[in-house]
Amino acid sequence: MVFDESHKLIDAARQMYSTVWDEQDAEFIVGLSEVNRRTTGMDELTVLRSQLAEYNRQIFGRLAGDLAGNHTREGGRIEIVIGSMEKIYMRHMAKALEQLPLSYQENSGQKMRMQGLKKRCQELTDKLTVFLNSGNAICWMEKRENGRLALCAVPMELEQVLFRDIWSRPIPVIITSGTMSVWGDFGHFKRMTGLSFAALSRIMETSKPSPFDFQSNGLLYIPERMPFPNIWDDSYIQAVMAEILQIVSATHGHTLILFTSYWLMERVFYGLKEQLSDYPLFLMGRGRLDVISSFRRSGNGVLFASDSAGEGIDLAGDILSSLIVVKLPFPVPDPVMEYQRNQYEDFDLYRRDIIIPEMLIKLRQWFGRGIRREKDTAVFSILDSRTSLCGRYRAEILNTLPTMPVTDRLMDVEDFIIRKKTDSYFMDKENAIA
Repeated sequence: MVFDESHKLIDAARQMYSTVWDEQDAEFIVGLSEVNRRTTGMDELTVLRSQLAEYNRQIFGRLAGDLAGNHTREGGRIEIVIGSMEKIYMRHMAKALEQLPLSYQENSGQKMRMQGLKKRCQELTDKLTVFLNSGNAICWMEKRENGRLALCAVPMELEQVLFRDIWSRPIPVIITSGTMSVWGDFGHFKRMTGLSFAALSRIMETSKPSPFDFQSNGLLYIPERMPFPNIWDDSYIQAVMAEILQIVSATHGHTLILFTSYWLMERVFYGLKEQLSDYPLFLMGRGRLDVISSFRRSGNGVLFASDSAGEGIDLAGDILSSLIVVKLPFPVPDPVMEYQRNQYEDFDLYRRDIIIPEMLIKLRQWFGRGIRREKDTAVFSILDSRTSLCGRYRAEILNTLPTMPVTDRLMDVEDFIIRKKTDSYFMDKENAIA
């Protein structure tokens, strides 16, 4: 077996081994089991459909907490504990799901549709079984992009599950990624994916530096005047906008700006829209991958984007010659991370083993957008004060990123661009496209 882009393996595993019960699952079954014509046995089917809808409403209503209502922003997650009352509703729900297809067939006579209904009922019953036996699972409630709620569960010891299902099998495996190690060490990856349970004699590993000449073709700009990153502090936001404005001017556009917050991204975009009117500007919202193509054709555009543009996107050549990281991409706290945190008695150890490695891997992925070919040249900027000379994470970051010159002077950025770029780079948008 060959696993490429293996830094995504743990996220993929969480998706594959998770159980997601959407509140619309039961609503769909209720709609699917509707019968238009009334028969003598119709009352039983009506009662079952009504019960199913009510049990569903009760379960999600009792567990939703602060996620209930339209005021909550999508993407929110809260850890939940399934209590005895919720389990009673789930058992009643499972019983109704068992009886519903039989009652539907008696009242509709539609055998083909009954088979589809039976399959849907069994799928939901299987999900109920997971939550009824969730003692070894991390459970949470989340609000999906459509604004609806979903109950989710993933095994607590996922790394042991992965070892059992993948690494313990007598099949040779190649695992590869450009950002799988931290400081050349695979310890974090092996802990998170269960490879640490495998016999050392079975594992061979190697870590190679980037094949690109970052020393000659890259420049890392870290300003020393940035305040601590607090998106609710207006002075911080103003400092971010001022720095972005100067960097974009120094590099003549050709810039990708990566944010960890959609809210801050939109605030900065609209705050700078008029001041950056000389450049084609692009705002990449959730799922808007089509914006990448427009940015690529723009010649000297400026793209404001989130994590979705930080990996897996190839912007080779001069179109992306400046990459700005507004804030270090630390993982967002969620129920899975909270469970991991509880496994450590010492928070500093948790930060060393989990938080910092995940941030560094993400940062290296982001930096990988800047130089995609041997002749590419790019300026990399980090606007997070924790990377400055006295910053807490400067040493870890410089030891992780490819070796390149580091500066805190904008004039060095301007000089780098002038030295490394040809005359065509400085043409306006129309000439660049031509």
